[in-house]
Amino acid sequence: MYQGCEEIRVVIIEDESSWCTIISATLNSFGYTIAGIASDFEAAVRLLDTAEYDVVLLDVGLGGQNSGIELGRMLHQKYNKPFVYITGNAATHTTNQILQTFPAAYLLKPIQPTALVTAVQGALRA
Repeated sequence: MYQGCEEIRVVIIEDESSWCTIISATLNSFGYTIAGIASDFEAAVRLLDTAEYDVVLLDVGLGGQNSGIELGRMLHQKYNKPFVYITGNAATHTTNQILQTFPAAYLLKPIQPTALVTAVQGALRA
């Protein structure tokens, strides 16, 4: 466990329950606290408005659309919180849109546990 991880609260916004389970279990094994999970845009906005959290893991293709990119824009502009994109799509046009929202990191599925933890730690230092 990384020192201080038990105090770090992570929100997961991901529409695939299997990925939520994997990400949650990985973060829990490193001592992070899951502050909440949302699987669609509306639930994500409600969660971001009400939860206490330090960093967000955000699926780009939320609901099969790029609504994760809109949430990334909101996290940067409205909530001023660090976030890490998670995606299975490495298309150039999507990457260009992603970079315009100022994420702390960008991870491709399947996600290696060390890459996930490193990205979260990096986001907190950004």
